[in-house]
Amino acid sequence: QQHKKDKLNLGVSPDGKHIATGDYVGFIRIYASESGEEIKEIQAHDQEVVCLDYSPFISSLNEYTLASGSRD
Repeated sequence: QQHKKDKLNLGVSPDGKHIATGDYVGFIRIYASESGEEIKEIQAHDQEVVCLDYSPFISSLNEYTLASGSRD
């Protein structure tokens, strides 16, 4: 049986500074890639996170976007 906090998906930010994980109960967690420290936890969905993807880095805005998908 799967543990509910097991990681189902993983995404790495375009600049390599952040790692995002999605789990079986709809949480997304963002970590600092160098230290492994959890930066943010988001209850994003009611069911498992089936995909995660970062947009390309937009230098003029100094940002990127993390998108997620679920069956909910």
